[in-house]
Amino acid sequence: MNYRILTGILMPFITVILHAQPCTPAGNQTSYGTNNQWTGYIYNSTNFTNYVGYVTEGSAASPNFDQDFGGSNTTYYTHGCSINTNYFSARYRLQKTFSAGAYDITVGGDDGYRLSLDGGNTWVINHWSDQSYNITTYTANLNGTYNMVLEYYEITGENRISINFQNSCSGTENVNTYGTANTWIGYVYDGTGFNTYKGAVTEPLNFSQNFGGDNTNFATTGCMVNTETFSVRYRLRKTFSYASYTFVAGGDDGYRLSLDGGNTWVIDRWYDQGYQSTVYITNLDGTYDMVLEYYENSGANRVSFNVQTNYILPVTLLHFSGTAQNNQYLFNWAVTGNSTPKQFELQQAASASQFNTAAIIPASQASLQNSNLNFQYTLPQNPATYYRLKITDQEGVITYSSVIQIRSQSSNNITVFPTIVQNQQVQVKSAQTYRQVTAQLYNTQGLSVWQQPIGDLLPGRQVSLAIQQQKPAAGTYLLRLSSNGQVAHTAKIVIQAQ
Repeated sequence: MNYRILTGILMPFITVILHAQPCTPAGNQTSYGTNNQWTGYIYNSTNFTNYVGYVTEGSAASPNFDQDFGGSNTTYYTHGCSINTNYFSARYRLQKTFSAGAYDITVGGDDGYRLSLDGGNTWVINHWSDQSYNITTYTANLNGTYNMVLEYYEITGENRISINFQNSCSGTENVNTYGTANTWIGYVYDGTGFNTYKGAVTEPLNFSQNFGGDNTNFATTGCMVNTETFSVRYRLRKTFSYASYTFVAGGDDGYRLSLDGGNTWVIDRWYDQGYQSTVYITNLDGTYDMVLEYYENSGANRVSFNVQTNYILPVTLLHFSGTAQNNQYLFNWAVTGNSTPKQFELQQAASASQFNTAAIIPASQASLQNSNLNFQYTLPQNPATYYRLKITDQEGVITYSSVIQIRSQSSNNITVFPTIVQNQQVQVKSAQTYRQVTAQLYNTQGLSVWQQPIGDLLPGRQVSLAIQQQKPAAGTYLLRLSSNGQVAHTAKIVIQAQ
């Protein structure tokens, strides 16, 4: 028999028979790898059905690995059957004991990937979607043994899955320190909610930063941070001269700006978004603790800040004064003739703080003298001692005068002692007669906390005030003595703790 002819006839049939033989998957799909070696269970589908066999990844020295499965649209072999790398999924398992410490776990994938530290009950990293290769870093404080599950799927095109463990890196700066000299200090954190501090950066007063692009590593003074999910808190202490300012802050994603150390936000767009910018205009005078916060939640990233001076405030106050005369307070002030005031608000306070409105004077009440605008206003005497002007111009710009102090005209006729009170005993003595006198005590907010009718106050007569009955808290107070409803005397006293 011609075996060559026979072989030629039978070979196609033999080949068909060999390819039709079924393969037997090895592995039980549930066991965990040990000694830093993952056991990976491979499936001929993107949703963990049609199990074909297992593989191992990692080494005795390290659980880190980076696998590309031989490339796209090729054959990948397991302990069991092979798969085509266009459509498949893998579930890797590893039981590992960690010594106590912080660890940066970086997982990357093309397409979907996710990582669990509790056997698949929860996912600390979860990017389960079609995507080109990207990475996610999660910082965990670990101590003990963990059943880790790393899942991955591929749906055509390039494929790759990687995982890397390393001891966590952190910054050492005091994150509450403010930048000065028009230089921001930015404190960079891994995570969108200022989770793990990584290090600091600096920026000029006006800046725009894109952190090197999306899904890359950005350097700080301490550690690198991945630019997919991170946050930055910038701080700058700056002194502004008396003027109007325009602030423009922008970000992709969330951003917000504070001028009082983060207590309130004058710009607040704290949510995921494409790049946007927001304008805030205000008048400033003095030193401010500015805080600019930003977070990025995957994709493109950018944060920007700009501040510009608009104009020097147009109302120029020449003088502001006040005197006590005949149980009244007389106020005088003037502004330059080229000023454009809309109104003046006379404000009062008992202790040079917590001012409230005493009167509003329209600019139309001005008289023109020597090319300047002059104002006069009369106010009945009251328990307030300190006064200032709040000036509003035609464009709504607000400015304030300096604070002046006015004492009652009859102050020298009445003596209050002691003014530093240790036993809450206060004495009053008068050099002239005052009828129907009432004593009242005001706190620094201008609120009455105690009062006592003391009848007629006669020359040479000393009266003891029963302040101790109210037991006011230690602090500074204003004592007002009124005669027939008119202020006769005011005195500042300090009550010390018992």
